[in-house]
Amino acid sequence: MASKIKAHRLIINRKSAGLSQIGAANLLGVTPTQLMEWELGKRIPSLKHLVRLEALYHRLISDMYYELRQEALEVLAENKRKYGPDGLGIHKEKPT
Repeated sequence: MASKIKAHRLIINRKSAGLSQIGAANLLGVTPTQLMEWELGKRIPSLKHLVRLEALYHRLISDMYYELRQEALEVLAENKRKYGPDGLGIHKEKPT
C-alpha cells in the first residue's frame, strides 16, 4: 500500500493544476477510480503514468520517483524484518 501522506500530494498537485478528479483522469487516460486509488494511496502509478502525471501537473518525475523509491525502501525493510531476508518467514539462526 502506498503512503497516504505522500499519495495526498497527488491531490494537491491535481488541484494546483485546476483539475477535477474526473477531468484529470480523462486527460491521463485512466478511470476516475484508478486516479482515486493513487490519490488515496491504495495503488502506486506505473512509470508510464508517472510520466503522464509529470506532464499534466508540471511536476518533475524525479521528485515523484524519489518519493516512491523512499517509500519502497521502507516497505522492503519492514517486510524483511517481518518475513526474514528470504521472504519465507523463516529466520535462520546465526551459528554460535
